[in-house]
Amino acid sequence: MPAIDSVIFDWGNTLVDYPLETAAQQVRWLSLFLHDMARQLGDPLQTEMERLADNEEALYKFNQELPDHAVRGFERRLKETLLIGVSARIASAMEQQLCERLFGSARVVEGADEVVSHLHRKGLRIGIVSNTPWGTSREQWKKELESYEFFRKSCGAVVFCQDVGFRKPHPAPFTSCLLRLQSRPDKTLVVGDSLNSDMAGAHAAGCRGLWFDRKHSHTSAPGQPSISLLADIPALINKT
Repeated sequence: MPAIDSVIFDWGNTLVDYPLETAAQQVRWLSLFLHDMARQLGDPLQTEMERLADNEEALYKFNQELPDHAVRGFERRLKETLLIGVSARIASAMEQQLCERLFGSARVVEGADEVVSHLHRKGLRIGIVSNTPWGTSREQWKKELESYEFFRKSCGAVVFCQDVGFRKPHPAPFTSCLLRLQSRPDKTLVVGDSLNSDMAGAHAAGCRGLWFDRKHSHTSAPGQPSISLLADIPALINKT
């Protein structure tokens, strides 16, 4: 098997933690955010935002992804979930505030900056492939990633789902990143915390997957190479 010369990382909850690990956490976070947003709006939109914030079924509908993995943008979600219309201006302002609040909660995962920097110094090409929550825009997330020094200094390519119109596990984001890195799939390792999006997408694109098994649940994915600490990655790559 060819030696690895490129590593593609997932971003959220692989390199940087955000409080959105499960669907239940995502819905609770949305509810709190929408309640706060409602206080800034006049009726009838305020009343409708409060209704949505307290309607768990509607929040899960807002949270839902499309079965073909096509990107469902933030403004579209609002229009499909609210019972009254919302302007593009208000939707954009809400999206910006949502992202700013989410970014303020971020915490770098233990070892992320050291490992990414180390791999880059060793000559490996480093890329990022990331879905964004609730179809939030790539512009917002590009600014977020650029606020981290290890990203600016070490990462040669970043692909968000909006760049290609599809979310992981669709292979398109990975294929796009490979092209930008000028890397071959069989020489590329994909590291991510999700079996359903990161590992399935990596394999669909022909890459080698390394599951970041943060909960030590190895038995749920027999045969899938895994690590429980990012610091284990360099030694594993040296063995290939």
